[in-house]
Amino acid sequence: MAGSVKSGSSLIGVSGLDYSCAILVYITNILLNALFGDPAQAKPHALAAYRWAWADGEPYVHRYELTRTTELLQQMNVPIPNLPPKDEPFPWEADVRAAIEKLRAEKEK
Repeated sequence: MAGSVKSGSSLIGVSGLDYSCAILVYITNILLNALFGDPAQAKPHALAAYRWAWADGEPYVHRYELTRTTELLQQMNVPIPNLPPKDEPFPWEADVRAAIEKLRAEKEK
């Protein structure tokens, strides 16, 4: 069911506004599993939550969730991943740049 998160589940199938609530529930489940369950099982889920919260890198991160997952990884003694920002151009970016250059050339005439 969309919007529901169970311990050990992924967030596949969660969409829309439910996603931000679901990630917080997911982080809470990771924390509970780390504290009272199997910390080894919590580690890959905590890293996945961190990667999601990182999103496209600074400044385009999910700030609250990134802060929470960073704290969670620190509590679990897991190194914080060094993720690069996603610098991939948008698919339409080359067309926009070409249109701008064309307009500049026409303006200079």
